[in-house]
Amino acid sequence: MRPSDLVNYSRALKILGIVRSNQGRYQEAVTLYGLSSKKSGLAIDMESENGDAWFELAQAVYYLGELEFFAKQYDRSDKKWKYYLLISQKFTTKFPNDAKWLLEESFALNSLGSSALRQGRADAALRFFQQSVEMKRRVLGLDPTNLKYRYEWRDSRSWVISALEAKGNLP
Repeated sequence: MRPSDLVNYSRALKILGIVRSNQGRYQEAVTLYGLSSKKSGLAIDMESENGDAWFELAQAVYYLGELEFFAKQYDRSDKKWKYYLLISQKFTTKFPNDAKWLLEESFALNSLGSSALRQGRADAALRFFQQSVEMKRRVLGLDPTNLKYRYEWRDSRSWVISALEAKGNLP
């Protein structure tokens, strides 16, 4: 298979994983996300700078972490989401004005912040959420009229408020 075929295969497996997760068939979703990450990994082995393959790997890792988060397996979800963050940072460094990767990095930061908040670590959550707001500010700077970017920026700001509230810093 060519790298592009592996990426498409990975994407299809990820979408099936999302469907299975939405159906409450979590173990099947885990299997599909795992297969998705393997296929994108094979594409990366063939073309180490294949951004589409890295994106699909990041997505599969995110969704695996999400299932672990909902199962309250925070150590495992955090590990996945830290890897998701590293992948995103690799590409925001390489492409500092690419909204897709800037948003992915902010999503990883929000995920880690949500996990920290759920675990009662409001200070850590606040740092993650503030970093996410900064990433989304950069995205918004690329196109201030883009409604999706505006929504995403406001969403991260609401998470900052949640962390401040958890710290008892709101009236």
